Amino acid sequence: MGRELGKAQQSVKAVVTGEDLPPHKIPPVGRLYGDSEGQASQGNAFYSNLKRINELEAELKGRRKDWLPIDEFKAENSEYRLIQRSNLVERFVSKQRNLKNELIEKDTPKEQAKVIDERITKLMAELNQRMKELSQEG
Repeated sequence: MGRELGKAQQSVKAVVTGEDLPPHKIPPVGRLYGDSEGQASQGNAFYSNLKRINELEAELKGRRKDWLPIDEFKAENSEYRLIQRSNLVERFVSKQRNLKNELIEKDTPKEQAKVIDERITKLMAELNQRMKELSQEG
């Protein structure tokens, strides 16, 4: 229920600010709408992948700290190779979201915010694809 109230609030805000609102965020429509290429689905996969990569990073750090072997762990978890990249992408996405919010507050044209959204979605999709490839390898 809280999520639906949040969506309703976002819908009202989008109407007031003139911001584009993706269909999945419109209260009853969101339950029926799906887009595997859109920012919402890419974002969900992206944050799930980040969680997995962060777990791998913590495991590697712990093994190094405790002087445990890491070669076998790396062989079994090829996704570890995305640790640096995912950290960079995560920071970039955060900065881009902040920039987008600033643009919206300054009432800049919606197209500028849309370009930022597209950039974010592209980066998320690239990391998601790479994660998928590495998961299939291992």
